[in-house]
Amino acid sequence: MNSLKDYFHTDWAAMTLHDWLGMGVTIVVFFVMIGLYVYIFHPANKERLEAHRYIPLDDDDTEFHERFSKRHPEYFPTHTGTEEQK
Repeated sequence: MNSLKDYFHTDWAAMTLHDWLGMGVTIVVFFVMIGLYVYIFHPANKERLEAHRYIPLDDDDTEFHERFSKRHPEYFPTHTGTEEQK
């Protein structure tokens, strides 16, 4: 058991600023993930989240496409090939 205790021993005084920041970010992310899991799996939030179920599959954002194509016409050519290919 002594080797296991030595394996997990932490020298707190030798930790650098980056070690402390990394540990702090890890702890913050851990608690944020717990909060998100509680929010997502809470039964009262089921209807609200299920209403957005198919958003990743919705490709019909025509308003964005029209605005973007007017500002950047080089990304949306009007012809499909060169004159030789026609």
